[in-house]
Amino acid sequence: MRCRLIDYSQQDFAANISLEEALFEAVAAGASEPIFRFWHNGPAVAMGISQRMADMVYMECCREDGVPLVRRFSGGGTVYHDDGNLNFTLILPNTMSIKDSYNLICGTLAATLTSQGLAAELGRISDVMINGRKVSGNAQARRRGALLHHGTILIDMDILPVKRYLKIPPGVHYTDHLNFITTLEREGYSGGERELKKAMIACFAERFDLDLYEDKPSVTELKRSSVLLQERYLQAEWNERR
Repeated sequence: MRCRLIDYSQQDFAANISLEEALFEAVAAGASEPIFRFWHNGPAVAMGISQRMADMVYMECCREDGVPLVRRFSGGGTVYHDDGNLNFTLILPNTMSIKDSYNLICGTLAATLTSQGLAAELGRISDVMINGRKVSGNAQARRRGALLHHGTILIDMDILPVKRYLKIPPGVHYTDHLNFITTLEREGYSGGERELKKAMIACFAERFDLDLYEDKPSVTELKRSSVLLQERYLQAEWNERR
């Protein structure tokens, strides 16, 4: 299947998630071929669509430090981002169950990391682990026959702010974020982001039979992204609605 390879980042998380939704809409409407995207942004806290802010985030700490808090349109948990994360997105026709799609996509990421000499394995349905610690969190959305899966890979992220900004979620087995998460760098990876991207492209293309070609967001997609940014992701009514 032909698939657009988009290595393109906006200036911050709100703009990036706006572009994610614009690209998702385009694939769901049949206006775009499937998409595999890489992206980055600076410090931000990203919440799942259905989460209660008071349960997940130390809001005053975020405000004191000027760290934006943005609610995604996808499910999943609350995560901290900085430029030490590599984020990836796969937008495909929705032909799999939730469980099967997570297993296949997260399994492909784990296989990629294993090919780079890391002992990666699946954790909970949306987590990829190395030596018992989380190195990638993932989330999904579904719309009109399309599936969007996006995840973050902690390459050399500063993990200390996680404890300052994120509360321990209800019902989890750990009591300290810093004992639960890790980075590729901490686990001995020295290949760099460029090599990791090359390995991911090769592994995902094989697993999903993708004919990847380099592309950029279209003018229409960028305009739609700007609308979504102003009308939703910069608005407290959306970000703080729960």
